[in-house]
Amino acid sequence: MDAQRYIIEPYRAGSDEIGAITALLHRAHAPLAAAGMNYLAATQPDDVTEARLASAASSWLAKEGGEIIGIIAYYNELRSATSPPWFRRSDVGVFAQFGVEPALQKRGIGRDLLATVERYAKEHGKSELACDTAEGATHLRDYYARRGFREVATHSYLDANYASVILSKTLNGDS
Repeated sequence: MDAQRYIIEPYRAGSDEIGAITALLHRAHAPLAAAGMNYLAATQPDDVTEARLASAASSWLAKEGGEIIGIIAYYNELRSATSPPWFRRSDVGVFAQFGVEPALQKRGIGRDLLATVERYAKEHGKSELACDTAEGATHLRDYYARRGFREVATHSYLDANYASVILSKTLNGDS
C-alpha cells in the first residue's frame, strides 16, 4: 500500500463495515494488550464499536483503495459519571477509538486523523482537545506530547487494570 494515497472521510453509520473497524482497532491496540493492559479497543466486540461510534459527534476513517486503514471518533464532551472530570468540561472535546493499521503507522495517517479532529473541535467552539491512555503506554504519551498535548490529570476506570493519563491540547489558531 502507498500510504500517500489514502483519503480521510466521515464515517457513515450503516454504510461502513463495523467488523473491519473493530478488527483494525484490535490490531492497532494489540501491543498494549500483549503488555498486559486491558484496553477496551483491543478486545471490544462489534456491538461496542458500533455503539461507541454511534455516540460520537463525528468519526472519520482513513481509507486506501476502499480498505479502512485508520479510525478516530470525536465526542463534544463525555458527561458520564465515570468519565474523567476533564472530559466533562464544556470547552473540551474528546477523541477515542483512534487506531492506524500497524504496518502503516509512522506514515502520517494518525497525524492527519488528529488534524481532522482538531479542526472539527475548533469549528465547534472547543478550546481544548483531550484523550486518555495508559500510564504505562510511554510510547503513546510521547506521541501525544510531540503533537502538543500535555498531561493534565490521571484517572482510574473501574474496568481497567491500569491508571490512565488524561492528555489535553490547547486549540489555538494553528493545528
